[in-house]
Amino acid sequence: MYRLFSDLDLANALYKGDSHAFKELYTRHAEGLLRLAMAKLGFEQDAEDCVQEVFCNFWQHCLDRQSPFLSINLEAYLVTSVKHYVFRHYKKQLQSKLVKQQMAAETLYAEAVEDRVAQQEITRLLQHELEDMPEQMRKVFEMSRRQHLSIQQIATELDLSEQTVKNHMGRALRRLRLRLGPQLLNFFL
Repeated sequence: MYRLFSDLDLANALYKGDSHAFKELYTRHAEGLLRLAMAKLGFEQDAEDCVQEVFCNFWQHCLDRQSPFLSINLEAYLVTSVKHYVFRHYKKQLQSKLVKQQMAAETLYAEAVEDRVAQQEITRLLQHELEDMPEQMRKVFEMSRRQHLSIQQIATELDLSEQTVKNHMGRALRRLRLRLGPQLLNFFL
């Protein structure tokens, strides 16, 4: 019976709450809208969600009307609704992507700040430990690690034997390992 009705007649029957009219409209237009949505969205589930939302919105639009339709190009209305859905879908995806990118950037910034604070604290602890070392041991350590001088160069500059320089370095490293822990010492060496 409903197959003989025009889209306008079916929309007005739906306006009056006739669910059979809705079923006929869906049967007429869903397949074409599904193909359109699939072409625009690329995923079957997204396309099905689109068509379902378009028809649900149209039904709600019919029920919310104050008066019957005088005219309607239902196919154009539904195609436009699919295009609007696709636009909102991609806008939402873009917003989600931007939010994720912003969160990732904020996380990287927070981690960089934490690393910088940790490095400053480690530097402070190392400086404190170096200040507590005997002067000769500290000089040997700083010449080796900060000035990158060899054992022989340090021995010559400080007028010490190479073995004495090695002994000072060994004691300095053991002392720092004990007080700062191996991870902190490796951070600087």
